[in-house]
Amino acid sequence: SRLPQFHNSSLYWFADPHDPLMISNWSLGLLDVFSDHLHVKFLSPVARHKPPICFQEVVLLTVMMNVGYMPNSQTHDWFRNRILDHCNIPAVNAHRPAQDVAIVHRPISSRNIWNDDVVESMMEEKLGVGVKMVVPGPWAFCDQVKLVAELDILLTPHGSQNANLLVARPGMAVIEVFHLLYYIDWYEHYLHAGRVNHYELFGTWP
Repeated sequence: SRLPQFHNSSLYWFADPHDPLMISNWSLGLLDVFSDHLHVKFLSPVARHKPPICFQEVVLLTVMMNVGYMPNSQTHDWFRNRILDHCNIPAVNAHRPAQDVAIVHRPISSRNIWNDDVVESMMEEKLGVGVKMVVPGPWAFCDQVKLVAELDILLTPHGSQNANLLVARPGMAVIEVFHLLYYIDWYEHYLHAGRVNHYELFGTWP
């Protein structure tokens, strides 16, 4: 590990590991990555009027900190490389010019790109490479990681599938699409720490 101070540390997760409404299969896969090197401990979320739980030192990932707070690039690289090692994926930088390009399409969601075929053709013409069209689903953790970790450019609607951008290649370009009158910068912290080029595109319909 490039951060030896994390050895013998605990990773606390505020959820019931047996309640699918509190923790996803993706989260369980992420925790499995660190279980060999960190002590994974589950805590019940603090109920209203209960005393808070305090830590002396903590690296925090939480919705209230824009989901993915990473203090610096060194910590992000340690986190990312642990995941890639676990999934047997090499850690490389994005290719220039781009070789691996994908569009995330969510056909049964309100967060979709309705003219995805036009966008696909335009990107193939401009970039001179084939573009993969990907429909996210309940894939195994490492399959989700592999998709994102092996891309140079990704066009994706805003959504929970973008938690996988934790493993994006340094130098990768991510174009995140928002629908009209909706915006939230949930992924800015770790995209910046991961040296990912992040572009925001705003749609014209709700």
